[in-house]
Amino acid sequence: MKVATVKQQPGEKRQYAVDYDDALDPSDEIISVSTVVEPTGCNISAIGNDRQLRVIAQGGEDGVTYKATFTITTTNTNEIIEDEFYVKVKEI
Repeated sequence: MKVATVKQQPGEKRQYAVDYDDALDPSDEIISVSTVVEPTGCNISAIGNDRQLRVIAQGGEDGVTYKATFTITTTNTNEIIEDEFYVKVKEI
């Protein structure tokens, strides 16, 4: 599922929050997240924090949209969730 599309300039390093409160069971939390970025050239990482992802995006080439696919594992229900996060890089 597509969770967000953000815009930033090539020289920026930005932090974004993705809330999973509505997607998780009340007793569940995020225990791990892995990230795959396509195409290469933009550094996008994510850290799970209870029921939220903290996404950090840095760099990228002007005019390119990068897709980060997050694979998230939860605690109690041991669900595996796969979501996409897009970063559009545009020099202003």
